[in-house]
Amino acid sequence: MSGWNHDDMGDFPSEQAAIDWAHRNNIDLRDIHMKHRGGVVEVGLRRSTGRKENELDNRYGGRSDGFFQ
Repeated sequence: MSGWNHDDMGDFPSEQAAIDWAHRNNIDLRDIHMKHRGGVVEVGLRRSTGRKENELDNRYGGRSDGFFQ
């Protein structure tokens, strides 16, 4: 993903849902990478942020994978 190492954060139903998720988790939008694929948006989080999947709030935003579906 675009030159940086990213961890897959899952699929979201829209770009706005991914942005809302990032805001809820206090993630700078410059640290996420969004890729549109079909009807979903794949999101990657730059590894240098030090965030781990289990530290993030994944309960909202229509994620189609992760801890909360």
